Amino acid sequence: MLLLVGLAAACGGGSAKVPPAAPTATTAVGLESDGSGACAILYHRDVKCWGLNNFGQLGDDTDKQSGVPVSVNGLTGVLSLVGESSQGGYCAVLLSGGVDCWGTNTSGALGNGSTTLPQADVPVAVTGISDATNGGTNNAFTYCMLLSSESVRCWGDNTDGQLGDGTTVASSNVPVGVLGVFKPVGLASDGTSFCAQLKSGGAQCWGSNADGALGDGSTAASSSVPVAVRGLNYIQKLFSSAGGYCVVIDGGGVKCWGSNANGSLGDGKTSGYSAVPVAVKGLSGVSSIDGSCAVLGSGKVKCWGSGFDGDLGNGTSGTPSDVAVPVSGLTGVAQLAGDYCALLKSGGVECWGNDNDGALGNGSREAFSDVAVPVKGIAGATSLVYDPAGGGGYCALLGTSGRVECWGDNRDGELGDGGTEPSSPVPVRVTGLGS
Repeated sequence: MLLLVGLAAACGGGSAKVPPAAPTATTAVGLESDGSGACAILYHRDVKCWGLNNFGQLGDDTDKQSGVPVSVNGLTGVLSLVGESSQGGYCAVLLSGGVDCWGTNTSGALGNGSTTLPQADVPVAVTGISDATNGGTNNAFTYCMLLSSESVRCWGDNTDGQLGDGTTVASSNVPVGVLGVFKPVGLASDGTSFCAQLKSGGAQCWGSNADGALGDGSTAASSSVPVAVRGLNYIQKLFSSAGGYCVVIDGGGVKCWGSNANGSLGDGKTSGYSAVPVAVKGLSGVSSIDGSCAVLGSGKVKCWGSGFDGDLGNGTSGTPSDVAVPVSGLTGVAQLAGDYCALLKSGGVECWGNDNDGALGNGSREAFSDVAVPVKGIAGATSLVYDPAGGGGYCALLGTSGRVECWGDNRDGELGDGGTEPSSPVPVRVTGLGS
């Protein structure tokens, strides 16, 4: 075939599109961050990581941080990754249905039954899980995994009942079943609790009830078993939010519950909290949510809540909004990530808000931008992850080439390019990934 294309071009047969390069062992197909660096799933389903390594989160059997990707020892057949949100490690969901974890073992976060191992510098198998799906999530030192048996198992810290098994033990170093969760199809965590989206269209939550995060209308401090979120029917998707949780409901509206600091519920109020879901004003036709911003089916974005450092993206700064307002000039959005960056359907990326350590990626050293600005040089991006370490930064996976480019903070090698610069205001290529 290649020979025929070459002959057609040589004989003046018109231009021929050059096919994308065939995937290789270094082609990245997935990205995840634990907040202290990043990991890439490669084409052959092994993993390489870069960044901080104080808890063994690089998985390379060393305790040295790395500014370039290093192979996670012995890890193969990876379906997806879940980053430990306190910047201490990862768990890998395997194609076999098993789960392997590495990094910190605080509160039994490795899930392998160890009571003496402070951390694992290489992956260890989580005890008793063989049917995990691509549906895991994490809060500080607690992992929960969605299973194909339509159930959930959790392990790690249980300070606020996050294990959902009805116990008051401080933690569990092996997975335990969440009690009474009815046919879950999705999971989310706000950092101190968990919620499950149900096949029935409702939701159940367990763990800390700070600021009404359980959504059941109660004033209890926490719940060690799942409780039903009030007033939800036929939700399309569950998300964690800036203050608790939000759901996209039938018709594309949004309801949120939990903290309302700086108007983060979007219901027209600017303080307090809500222990039951309330409607975000000014939203319809929503397809997804990240934090306090929503992607509309039209490809536009609306945000609500904090207006500091241009977080609303509407050309203003310093004043929060208690209803959803449009991000100025931003269209064609496919995905949102972290603190205000948008992956476009065209493969570009635009960001707004705080520019600490060059997180906007546009080459500037501004304090912030109150409108979306294009990240320099990014084209063909297919996914985007946020790394909040230090001043914050992002990594984008470029799907056609399988390479990864990162920008922002680099104090612990988060850029992955081997450089010693403390940060970069423009994307740099992660060494050795893709073509």
